[in-house]
Amino acid sequence: MRHAEAAPGAVDAQRALTPYGQQQAQQVGQWLQQQSVQPEAIYSSHYLRARQTAEALGRALQLVPEVLADVTPEHSVDQALAQLWPLSGRPVLVVTHQPLWGAMMARLYSEPNQPWAIPPAGLAWMDGEVIAPDCLHLKQVLAEVLCERDTSTGHGAP
Repeated sequence: MRHAEAAPGAVDAQRALTPYGQQQAQQVGQWLQQQSVQPEAIYSSHYLRARQTAEALGRALQLVPEVLADVTPEHSVDQALAQLWPLSGRPVLVVTHQPLWGAMMARLYSEPNQPWAIPPAGLAWMDGEVIAPDCLHLKQVLAEVLCERDTSTGHGAP
């Protein structure tokens, strides 16, 4: 999953979710509650916006998120997949960033030089025993979280 909408900021790792981003994360958590398979664990990068997204998901799913070191925008696909490999075989949710998310999806499902694009709070639901290229089945992509935006402020409605 890509983190929910974040506010702009000078220090990338410290950018927080907007109120609308908080609402997006909550709605994805509610959507996940309704699915037949729910994650056993939630992981995120150490960036604030990813942690905040994971925490909102954790509240909805009654899980305590954990931080992974190698899933930030600066990390390579190889570094990220090496860290995700031990998580193979069980349902997990990983909150990460673009361009890493798109590059990982390209490596797993298509051409490595054609990264996927996904909006904030977008999610790919995959099934398989091993987190590696050609080993996962893409079940669904949730690319648009349906929540109202307060057009007077640009934030999510309360």
